[in-house]
Amino acid sequence: MVKSLGEGEDILKRFIYIIVLVCILAACGSDPVTLSDLYQKDIEDVTKIEIIDGSTGDKKVVNDKQIIDALLYKIQEINFIPDENQESRTGYLFNVSLFQEDDTFTFSPNQINDIYYTTEPNIEPILQEFYENLNE
Repeated sequence: MVKSLGEGEDILKRFIYIIVLVCILAACGSDPVTLSDLYQKDIEDVTKIEIIDGSTGDKKVVNDKQIIDALLYKIQEINFIPDENQESRTGYLFNVSLFQEDDTFTFSPNQINDIYYTTEPNIEPILQEFYENLNE
């Protein structure tokens, strides 16, 4: 014997289906953004960068404006494309903090705030090279 859904259950099921569909379409339709788009201030005014190696936990700090500007020039227009999979994850290759006055903006190559991204071109090799070339 097949039990049919009551009218209330059927409406709820359809509503959930529509919500899920809208969320999927919204995630797929999200436009790429750049670091310049996401950074709330003038990115050229960053005065310090901290970069943490996710595999070791080691941190390097940069205060040299020329070095800061060289990195920001390379990464500020990289496209951060919202990942279709927004399930929570742990770990990162690098974690970068940009400092300006009393404000800090922190991101990793695959996450900014609570949104997961892929990058085009891939930002990870740029951050890897930057980190490896920094003096202690």
